[in-house]
Amino acid sequence: MPNASLSIFPVTEVRNLRFQCSEPALHTHPFHQVFVLTRGGGRQIMHGETVEFQAPWALVVPRGQAHLYYPTADAEGWSLGFTEEFLPAGTTLLVTNAFPPGGVALASPGVADRLCAIVKILHEGSSDASTFCPTAQFHLVAAFLQLLHQACQRQRPAEASLSQADHLLFQRFTRLMDEAYRSHWEMTRFAHELRCSQRRLGGICQRILGKSPHAALEERRMIEARRRLAHGTDSIQAIALDLGYEDPSYFAKAFRRVVGQTPTDYRNSRAGMVAGQ
Repeated sequence: MPNASLSIFPVTEVRNLRFQCSEPALHTHPFHQVFVLTRGGGRQIMHGETVEFQAPWALVVPRGQAHLYYPTADAEGWSLGFTEEFLPAGTTLLVTNAFPPGGVALASPGVADRLCAIVKILHEGSSDASTFCPTAQFHLVAAFLQLLHQACQRQRPAEASLSQADHLLFQRFTRLMDEAYRSHWEMTRFAHELRCSQRRLGGICQRILGKSPHAALEERRMIEARRRLAHGTDSIQAIALDLGYEDPSYFAKAFRRVVGQTPTDYRNSRAGMVAGQ
């Protein structure tokens, strides 16, 4: 696996205190990152939203996503960062927008402990490349993601009952959304590209997300809109046009329906929140 790499560190009191004293700010990584906490809590800013959390807890931060993870001093756990090469088939769902942006409360401390045990093995093995080959790393990351995926499914019983084929179709849909959310595609085009019926796609989205494919697509657009309103300087009209809304007033109505604020109010509130960090 050329160019594959891992970034691993323990979440400890010393590291947390150093981080808090460093005046942390929103930032991005060129890799996917998963935080797993077994103790403590904190808050996370992502997609322009602030979420409070308490262990046992896990968060997936997709590659390139602006975020700020701010743990309490007593937080403990692990952080695992991995490049795209480590993503095995069937785990792409974890790093798409289907994963709760505020993270997921794990069913029990035992789940968090098992996840952290895998990361610890990866951390210890990375110091001895002569005996810990990339293939072993790949399988351990796959086991970690599969365990985390199962933990997420327990939060969504309807998803757990889906067939593997339906899971794969949903993953293809989320990838296609990421590629085409700026387009003017109707759901008929998505269904055509996925080689499935609109009814089947709608049923899968309802069971996993609790919403229609059209609502999921609009939400994906609003995730990007929130990111650009919170962290960019483009005008609201420019953002609307880039996201496929020819009429900025329609974009404003859609944004308010999904987010609960107008684009202008949202940008102003996020600017005030970041300034107060």
